[in-house]
Amino acid sequence: MQPVDYADGGDLYVYDKGVVKDYRSLTFHSLPEDDLINYLTFLDAVEGSKYTFTFTDTDGLTYTARIVNSDNIQSAPIVTGRESVTIDLLLD
Repeated sequence: MQPVDYADGGDLYVYDKGVVKDYRSLTFHSLPEDDLINYLTFLDAVEGSKYTFTFTDTDGLTYTARIVNSDNIQSAPIVTGRESVTIDLLLD
């Protein structure tokens, strides 16, 4: 289904929904502090969401990906030396 609307003159307009984007959220409930530091270093290397990288999922499929929440990283301490972190990816 595509969204449609009528102009004041009765003309029918059909709106293109555009390209469907594939997003993937990765949540780490107990990420060690060293891995969090490595992730932040990686964010510096790809300059947040500026550059793409190759993401391999658990099935071994590879995607070109970009981190979309690099400006708003949500993390919360769980226990000493462990954080809960969510990474949102846009897959091409």
